[in-house]
Amino acid sequence: MSTFEEKFVKSRVKLLKGSPFFGTILLHTEYKIDDSIETAATDGTTLLLNEKWMCSQTEEHFSGVLLHEVLHMALNHVNRTLDLEDLMVANIAADIVVNGIIKDNSIALPKEAIYDDSLKHLGVREIYSIIKQKLSENKDYLREKYGDGEVNECLQKSEESVSQSETKANAEKWKNIINKAKTIANM
Repeated sequence: MSTFEEKFVKSRVKLLKGSPFFGTILLHTEYKIDDSIETAATDGTTLLLNEKWMCSQTEEHFSGVLLHEVLHMALNHVNRTLDLEDLMVANIAADIVVNGIIKDNSIALPKEAIYDDSLKHLGVREIYSIIKQKLSENKDYLREKYGDGEVNECLQKSEESVSQSETKANAEKWKNIINKAKTIANM
């Protein structure tokens, strides 16, 4: 078993034990090693992971990154942000939502992760609108608020055209996974 596979299995087991809800949704997630991705991403159906970068993470951060991407999938962020004009801002807004959930559950993320405790309780579109408004007032808002770090665009739009029925099927799949996770977490 490779280092990556060992870390992946450990993360699943650790999340299943520590947070049955999150562990269950991770358990139902497919992943693909993709060295064209700088760090980690999702196209809405699959985790896309850079093996070298993931293996450079601590065990805690490895789990946090997996959960970060899985939450984007479970919350259908890729499909729900397709119509937004500024995809980088949409990604930041979605990151604030999922990182807020992760932080509130005391799960570690790498230091570069974008947090905003004042916005985390809002929806992606609300956060998107607030950030766009702030940018119209101050073009340096993102750098000033979230630092000079490179924003990792983890929401990857599919190269192929995805039909509306495939989008609905994926949303239904995640609804079922979340219901299963809720059931297991309540047991």
